[in-house]
Amino acid sequence: MDNVLTIEKLDIGYDKKLVNNIDLKVYEKDLIAFLAPNNAGKSTLIKTLCGMIYPKDGAIYYDGKRLAKSNFKRYMKKVGVVFEDINNTYICEKVDDELKFPLVHLAYPYQEIKKRVKDVSKFLDIENILNKNINDITLLQKAKLSIGVAIMHMPKILFVDDIFKSLNEKDKAIIMDIFKLLIVNYDMSIIFTTSDLNNCIGLDKIYVIGNNKIILHGDYDEIVKNDNELSKAGIEIPIMIDLSRKLEFYNLIDQIYYDVDGVVNALWK
Repeated sequence: MDNVLTIEKLDIGYDKKLVNNIDLKVYEKDLIAFLAPNNAGKSTLIKTLCGMIYPKDGAIYYDGKRLAKSNFKRYMKKVGVVFEDINNTYICEKVDDELKFPLVHLAYPYQEIKKRVKDVSKFLDIENILNKNINDITLLQKAKLSIGVAIMHMPKILFVDDIFKSLNEKDKAIIMDIFKLLIVNYDMSIIFTTSDLNNCIGLDKIYVIGNNKIILHGDYDEIVKNDNELSKAGIEIPIMIDLSRKLEFYNLIDQIYYDVDGVVNALWK
């Protein structure tokens, strides 16, 4: 896979540094999670990585070229961003107009805009709400719309700031499936933030933020083994994982299970 983004010794924050010394390589088709408690700098991190905030220290390289104030606008055309508040980030009243807006702003031809709206709305399964007022659609539909707006120009990298916070478990799974399809169908790399470890199940690349730095990184199985570090960082351990660890300690089961069925089946063997 090609390396599309390199982050070297990056410090982010406003008056004070929120997260220090971030080193990361992002490859084509990567799905990367930044896991951190609330108020730990997740939103600032996303805004810095997507080019809305210039970094305090360190460097960001896109396609091998170091980003600077002079070329950040060009970089922003290669990325898409979904903000945390999916209720209040819209410019237009109707879904159709909201999807069109970024391409109208970029002066895309009308026929191309029409085709993109058709393709993206079909991909996200929101064709039936194109004529609706945004205030009248569900939270899941708003989440899909936010993603749709962010990918209308087909970016190479999609940044998503804790979109899961407003959704129920069923809707979270739908959004995660959309992420995976974007990677497969459009070769996108996706970086998202979350405060919930449950949103990282099955992922290979998770970075945990605590005490203003990356304290853990690895796949999901590796991360959940470090329950003490997660607790110290303010990350809640999912109930079934916590139970599995205790049962494993007493030799009642021989591995960590993520759901009730797994624990029950192991105990009844």
